[in-house]
Amino acid sequence: MTDREVKRAFFLITENRFHTTYLIDKWMKAFGSENDFKGIMIRGNKNDASLKDKLSTLPSLTIGDLEEIYGELSNAEKEMIMTYGVPKNHLHYHNNVILAGEDLNSKETKNWLESVVRQFDKVVFFIFLDVMLEDWWIELTKGQIINAHSAVLPFARGMNAIESMAYKGDIEEFKKSVGASVHFIDNGIDTGPILIATRITNPFLYRSLGDVKGACYQLAFDLLIHQASKIHRFKEKEFVGISPDKSMIGPVFYSKHFSNEIRKIAEFNYLNMKKEVTTV
Repeated sequence: MTDREVKRAFFLITENRFHTTYLIDKWMKAFGSENDFKGIMIRGNKNDASLKDKLSTLPSLTIGDLEEIYGELSNAEKEMIMTYGVPKNHLHYHNNVILAGEDLNSKETKNWLESVVRQFDKVVFFIFLDVMLEDWWIELTKGQIINAHSAVLPFARGMNAIESMAYKGDIEEFKKSVGASVHFIDNGIDTGPILIATRITNPFLYRSLGDVKGACYQLAFDLLIHQASKIHRFKEKEFVGISPDKSMIGPVFYSKHFSNEIRKIAEFNYLNMKKEVTTV
């Protein structure tokens, strides 16, 4: 089989959250017209097409309008609006957007994935998610699932990684972790082979911890698109990633252990670390 006969497909899977609209907007600009791009799966049922259509007629949107669609915005999302504005196309559905429901590990989703891998010789999924995928995702796609993580791996893994590192209040450990990574997923939490890891040089140039997190989100989105572009462009190449030395692997953070109290302390610690660094 020649390369021209190989049937390829790639998808994006992400959350129905406001900050992921920046990813969707960038992704559509990069790949919207590509034949191999077959769609975006959004986890969640909350999207309301009629509400989005109604709001799209307004000259500008308030935080209240956005929260009507996406639920309560995080501090990072509010900071992103201040820094980057609101993505122009976030209110508009694209023809290749799939609303996948809350459970990406459902029997229906598995049946859909089995159908997809039967149709194509090579399928790659690029993801930015708040949930773990079952092992059958990895098996059916032959390991071709690439995740964007909004912190530097392997130093800070899991959910709310940047905030959790700020909570610890260690300047050097925090600096080591601020950035983003792209990696293959395995059956662990952010332990798969790393394709790209990029650090933000000075994380204390930002207004707040939320501003830092927003920058990490944007970097994660850009790195995921960069990796997808390389895989799409260099079809004859195999990108394999590198597994980090076990001695380098940092802590893993869980959403169930994260609270508003921890968030407040993390935000306070960030400003203290920033003050300490800038007064040296």
